[in-house]
Amino acid sequence: MIVHQAFPIGTLTDSLFIYSWILIAFSLIINRLFRIHFIVLFTNIFGFLILLLYTVTAAREQMNTSVVNFVNEILVAHIAAAIISYGFFTLAFIFSVMYMLQYRLLKGKKRLEVAEAIR
Repeated sequence: MIVHQAFPIGTLTDSLFIYSWILIAFSLIINRLFRIHFIVLFTNIFGFLILLLYTVTAAREQMNTSVVNFVNEILVAHIAAAIISYGFFTLAFIFSVMYMLQYRLLKGKKRLEVAEAIR
C-alpha cells in the first residue's frame, strides 16, 4: 500500500470516498441535533451507495495508479469546498423530496404506514 502525504482529492476515487464520508458525517450531525430519522436514513443510504461506487471504481483503477500532483494550494481548497458542497446539495435534494412527499400525502389526507406503526 502506498501512502501519500496529500489531501485525498487527487483522483475521482478519492473524491468519492471523501464525499461519502461527508454525507455520513452530515447525517450524524443532523441526528444529534434534530432527531429527524427519515433524513438520516436516506442520507446514510445515499452515502453508502456512493461508498459502494467508490469501491467498484477503486477496484477497476487498481491497475492504473496515477496520482495528480497539485501545485497550487488554493486549487486543493477549492476542490475540497466543492466536494463538501456536493454533500449539502445532496441533503437539499433529500429534504425537497421528503417535502414533496409530505405535501402530497397531506393534500390527499393520507398517512404513511410507517408513521402509524411507530405509534
